[in-house]
Amino acid sequence: MLLQAAGGQPMGLYDGVRFVRINATDGTRITVTINCEQELWRVARIEPRTGRADFRDDRFQSATGIGRSRWCTTPVRTME
Repeated sequence: MLLQAAGGQPMGLYDGVRFVRINATDGTRITVTINCEQELWRVARIEPRTGRADFRDDRFQSATGIGRSRWCTTPVRTME
């Protein structure tokens, strides 16, 4: 629900993980990764409109049921 409410846009699939981009109202871009098979998610990167990108290495968090959502069932392109 949060991804949908925030206007998340699927970016693609890499190494079994789906990438979703959220564009915040202040110009910050947030990249969220979703592991559909294990039903987990995390923030992977925060890119402020000005300044340096913050690459995150946080632990994946539970996202029970996301594997059945459109975020995991809609076909996406494979990223290289």
